[in-house]
Amino acid sequence: MIIPDKNDFFKIKKLTDADFNRLSSLIYNELGMKMPSQKKVLLEGRLHKRLRELNFHSFKEYIDFILTEGEYNGELVTMFDLVTTNKTDFFRESKHFDFFSSTFLVDYYNKHPKQTLKIWSAGCSSGEEVYTLGMIIQEFKENNPNFDYQIFGSDISMRMIHSASLAIYPDSRIGDIPYNLKKKYLLKNKDQSKRMIRIAPELREKTTFFRHNLMEENYNNLDMFDAIFCRNVLIYFDSNTQKQVIRKLTSNLKQGGYLFLGHSETVNNATGDLLHIQPSVYLKK
Repeated sequence: MIIPDKNDFFKIKKLTDADFNRLSSLIYNELGMKMPSQKKVLLEGRLHKRLRELNFHSFKEYIDFILTEGEYNGELVTMFDLVTTNKTDFFRESKHFDFFSSTFLVDYYNKHPKQTLKIWSAGCSSGEEVYTLGMIIQEFKENNPNFDYQIFGSDISMRMIHSASLAIYPDSRIGDIPYNLKKKYLLKNKDQSKRMIRIAPELREKTTFFRHNLMEENYNNLDMFDAIFCRNVLIYFDSNTQKQVIRKLTSNLKQGGYLFLGHSETVNNATGDLLHIQPSVYLKK
């Protein structure tokens, strides 16, 4: 006797071109991310499990559910978590951190010795960039005890915000952290078999993570910052959206503050307020 696969009782129809167009339009309108037709298989794969969890038999049912009044916000956030790509590392694009340490921090402290430095990592993913900045600034603070700082990290994905707040990472991810900083700021798991580390509390207490969509009309609800890191995020946007985001980021950057983009990203004449300092580093005039 042939025993049918239990999955045969619950088959989900493939993502049609029409449904892909609806989804990609929604993602573009809400996130500014283009989803070309080549991404159809990727999108289908990332959402298939979620449809099964919600007992939907087609992507059309799922999209209708997302757009239903009263259900929209919650499931839309979950969907964004599933379709967005989150890739980051400690000390990624290290030349930025060399400049930040040797030039930015020294200049800032000389000009504002009694002010609290405020940094925003926009599109922080799972938090590695935030804690990299924390290690660098904490080292500077040891030689300048009166110096104080706050680091804010934001992402569209609540899953990433939760992960960043926990500050727990597999030790396979920490290879690029200098040895002396590992010794000071990484806590090993007491269970050696788990091979996990956690960021030290003196860094965690200086960080705040929150959900933020760079496609919001403006960032008036946010603070003004001395430096903003928005690296390897703009590459997912089209040219017009990139310009809009840069203008909004610049509006939340203090005069004399710095904007750090990814090495493959530029401001593309988005605003006349930014002066190019070195590759992908800009000063607000």
